[in-house]
Amino acid sequence: VTLVPALAMATATRRVSDFTKDLADLVDSRCSTVQVFVEEQKVAPRQELAKFVWSTSRKIYHHINPHHSQHDERRKRAWEDAKGMLKEVIDFEKWHPNAFCDECVKSVLEPEVADVFKNYLH
Repeated sequence: VTLVPALAMATATRRVSDFTKDLADLVDSRCSTVQVFVEEQKVAPRQELAKFVWSTSRKIYHHINPHHSQHDERRKRAWEDAKGMLKEVIDFEKWHPNAFCDECVKSVLEPEVADVFKNYLH
């Protein structure tokens, strides 16, 4: 009977404490994807790259979940930090996590995207 609340509390604690590691894994995976294009000197169509960049920022947003709780300043701060790092590739005045807008992604190429993602990891 007491195992269920304890398990739920342990799971909730793990989710909050591990969200930064999971976030790093997400960005590392996305960085590896775009890095293949850089290493092979391939160029993705603008629309494809824009959707990739937007969907990455969307995944970061949903993973951080800055509106999880109005008292969770750590998540809000993490999202502000993420926006600061992603501003080189995203125009946050035009960005929305639930609707893709081509204009929200700045005119960047794969090497710039890879650099921003790598910098995000450090």
